[in-house]
Amino acid sequence: MRKFMRSAVQATAAAAVVGVGVSVLSASTAFAATTNGPLTLNNPAATPLTGAQASTQSFQPVFPLNAHCSGDTATGQYTVYSYMVPAGPGGSGDVSLVSTVNFTGGNPSIGWFYPDAGGTPTPAQTTQITSGNLNTYPAGRVFGALISGDGVPLFGLTAAGHYQDGLIPTGQTSQIWETGLACQKGGVVTDYWNAEITISTKDATGAPVQDPNGFKWIPTPGSGPVVSEVPFAVALPIGGAAVIGGTVFLNRRRRRSSDGASVAASA
Repeated sequence: MRKFMRSAVQATAAAAVVGVGVSVLSASTAFAATTNGPLTLNNPAATPLTGAQASTQSFQPVFPLNAHCSGDTATGQYTVYSYMVPAGPGGSGDVSLVSTVNFTGGNPSIGWFYPDAGGTPTPAQTTQITSGNLNTYPAGRVFGALISGDGVPLFGLTAAGHYQDGLIPTGQTSQIWETGLACQKGGVVTDYWNAEITISTKDATGAPVQDPNGFKWIPTPGSGPVVSEVPFAVALPIGGAAVIGGTVFLNRRRRRSSDGASVAASA
């Protein structure tokens, strides 16, 4: 009876080791297939921006850990551009318009982009070779420069039901924008990381915003940094070692049991 219980415990322990290996492999495989996610807008001190921000507030978009395009720049011609499109018909969280953006001309075909302090669009960014991992995006982006430097009107007429040529539809005081960074190949979006903001001409009391460009912007809460799972390149050897270790453990126990039985029989 004791031998049976001991064998059952040993088998259970070995199965648990093998199970850990399988779980690690499964988690890493799921991570390897997921590249999209939230983007963080940091201030110059590398702290995520929260609450109402002046139109002149500079920021730096920050990718989640291990973010990567579906291919690289050197061999796959993937590059990274910024985008800024109105939220889809569903309102906050509706990023349906993002996939309709085309970058064939270098800039987004609809909406705007992350400008520098002078209103100039950020040039296409490249990826790391082979892995497609994303490099640090330039800091010093300023939404207010769309007006002060690029001449985008604060108010504009709507078109196509939910797209306008200004930052806020005429007759309204705010607009939700889906902003972010997108990988593209041949002008078509393949991967993207989103940071939703609201542009408004009113402060918390409902009074007009005191701002040189006439608006403030507010990041949508909950779009902060993401800690990624164990990278595939690390998890694979760990998971493989766990599976192999479990198998060796079982084989050793079986061999010892067999040897013990043979000795008992000879005695």
